[in-house]
Amino acid sequence: MLFLVISTPAPTRPSEVRESRRNFWPWIEDKLERGIARSVYPRAGRGVVAVFDVDSHETLHLSLIHIPQPTRRY
Repeated sequence: MLFLVISTPAPTRPSEVRESRRNFWPWIEDKLERGIARSVYPRAGRGVVAVFDVDSHETLHLSLIHIPQPTRRY
């Protein structure tokens, strides 16, 4: 089943999300190689649009909640 996922990140400073971006691309490349994601397109400004090919919305949810998050430095 195909799902269109559109991310709309919070409007934060680019310096605050730099590490998240670095973690995102290897994560999505793995999904593309395994056939879980069919395509990914950067949005103008911020965010991405991705097409996922999974068997259910539950599987999609599990894939999306495991996006690596940056470690916070205080």
